[in-house]
Amino acid sequence: MLGGYRCCCCFFFFAHPWVPHIRNVAWTARDAASDAAGHLRALGLTAATIGVEPLPIEAADILRSELPAATLVDVTEPLEEMRAIEREDELDAMREGPEAVVEAMLATFEASRFGGTEREIVERLRPAADAAWP
Repeated sequence: MLGGYRCCCCFFFFAHPWVPHIRNVAWTARDAASDAAGHLRALGLTAATIGVEPLPIEAADILRSELPAATLVDVTEPLEEMRAIEREDELDAMREGPEAVVEAMLATFEASRFGGTEREIVERLRPAADAAWP
């Protein structure tokens, strides 16, 4: 894949599925879209056709404004067809990934105290969540 972008709500979008490149840099759809647009510009893909799954409105707006010559195409159906067949290692990751995320969240909640800010909780969760993703 050209780029898979994650945020706390598991927002993803991809261009070329055969080129592995994942950037784990954003925790909001808005930030992920802006970073993806910058990455696509850096690769010279400002007028590319970009396959996306349904996006939050603000993310689609950012992609359209930052990449006005690009074409966004809904690739939900072909991606769903591709996802219907899983290798054993993919099945293992699907089993282990959610468990690791739950463990990270429970550890974060355990370490959090009354009166702490949401930002402190997110900063505590971020390294654990990043480590949980394969």
